[in-house]
Amino acid sequence: MYLASKKINGQIHYLIRESYQQENCFLSRDLIDLGTDPACHIIYPGGNAFYIDESIEDRLIDLGAGNSLDELEDIFWRFVHPEIRRVLEPFRRREDRHRASRTNQTFDDKNLAPLHIFDKRRAHYLKFGHTDQRNIARVPLKLFRGLYNKSRDEIEHGFMDMEAALGPREYKIYTYTIYGRLFAAVYQQPPRLSATL
Repeated sequence: MYLASKKINGQIHYLIRESYQQENCFLSRDLIDLGTDPACHIIYPGGNAFYIDESIEDRLIDLGAGNSLDELEDIFWRFVHPEIRRVLEPFRRREDRHRASRTNQTFDDKNLAPLHIFDKRRAHYLKFGHTDQRNIARVPLKLFRGLYNKSRDEIEHGFMDMEAALGPREYKIYTYTIYGRLFAAVYQQPPRLSATL
């Protein structure tokens, strides 16, 4: 599951979507429209605690997405009160490290389809900030595991979230890094000669 956004009648609506496999490709489907303010689905019982309205969980279970309920906190995290996010962030980072170590043990890259170079360049810069990507073909596939088994829509929403964290000055570097070699290849081609009679 992931958080998606869509403009409806000039307003940004947030949706919970999921990727699913149909034959050899991954597609996405809308599960729940959270409206224009997903924060209204977050309940604060006191202290630094919060939980997601049970009606959201019940609806996801009814839709057959009950095995993904662990991802709800990640979906709603950006809408949690800032002070509570500040207090809980170290605990989330610790859990993310544990989750990553468990995932590393189960990642199998033998039967994976090749990734498009453009996706690899984007992910590589957004993760590491490296502008020199000449050796990107030698980067282990497990560093791109977030791009596998997802619909194009989920991948793009993930990139949009990461790009939103870039500062204004970084956009130029990011754009040049991901398109640079493409632009260089286009501009280095000799001009076509037109045959004139």
